[in-house]
Amino acid sequence: MKRMMKLWLALAVCAALCFAVCACGDKEDEEDTMYYGDAPAESAVCPLDGEEIENTNDIGDYLFIVSVENGPDSEPQSGIGEADLLIEVPVEAGINRFLAFFYHHTPDTIGGVRSARHYFYDIVDAYDAIFAHCGGSPQAYDIIDSGEMKDMDEMSITSAFHRISEKKSPHNLYTSYEELSKGAESRNYDKLDLKNCPGFNFYSEDELNALSFGGVEELSLNYRFKSVSYRWDESEGAYQRYSKGNLHMDGALDKAVIADNVVVLYIANSVMDNEGRLDMDIDSGEGELLQNGTVTAINWDLEKGNGFVFRSAEDGSDIKLIPGRTIIQIISPENKAEYTPASADDSEVAD
Repeated sequence: MKRMMKLWLALAVCAALCFAVCACGDKEDEEDTMYYGDAPAESAVCPLDGEEIENTNDIGDYLFIVSVENGPDSEPQSGIGEADLLIEVPVEAGINRFLAFFYHHTPDTIGGVRSARHYFYDIVDAYDAIFAHCGGSPQAYDIIDSGEMKDMDEMSITSAFHRISEKKSPHNLYTSYEELSKGAESRNYDKLDLKNCPGFNFYSEDELNALSFGGVEELSLNYRFKSVSYRWDESEGAYQRYSKGNLHMDGALDKAVIADNVVVLYIANSVMDNEGRLDMDIDSGEGELLQNGTVTAINWDLEKGNGFVFRSAEDGSDIKLIPGRTIIQIISPENKAEYTPASADDSEVAD
């Protein structure tokens, strides 16, 4: 009997030990897969600039397009050196405006903010963005008053903007990504999911490593009020922007504006009223792409939900961009871009 009791006791001890070992093993396995605090955010690539986003919680909740002035007394602007995408487009009297996109980058200072034109909304609509501006042409207000666009006019939502003392009115109106976000939230505008943001095709790392410099050092554009040029900077591995022969600075960054891709879109315009306001159709056409010293003739379309789509004029294949900043220059077809020097391969598109 005692021998039997000892046997049962031994079996019980073994069972207890086995249970303890298994339980510890389960605990270790559980700890290996548990997250303490918030789970790591998923990494992604920004559709607008092709840059890796290590933490998707760091990007903004909204895609804003801001009308930024580029006329007399406008420089240095703020925020244009941080824009995910920057578009320069003519308005009346030979003056241009910037349409600056902000989603991945969320600067504290953006400005000076100026007014809207009706053809700006072709771009706003294609990207389903929120447009920020101060005032606008009568034709622009026809669109604003229709309620079809997500619009933030300083005239109706002053809390999303502020004035600075360093500049005189009307050049002193500024905003920030945070101010615009609070305004968008107050208007119950939908937040933008990263996967729904229109964007471009970008080179992979291996494709980038295979690229060689094409030899084009400079691009020049002659607008009526300001000449614009982009000059290759070896230390940046990109093009620095020049305005009237001077480096174009971002006032908030105190750095020159740079571009990894410069896209020239040829779009005809016409004067539509006694104020000299322009009319143009931003829908499709021809253009050129300068990247890493190479000029490529392109065809382009502006598609709702896809934004700008660039294709090779030679074979119709999709164009890939270098990750980084893309600047789009809209200019009349009679003012062809000049490329210096142009290689033999670029002779068809270089003056």
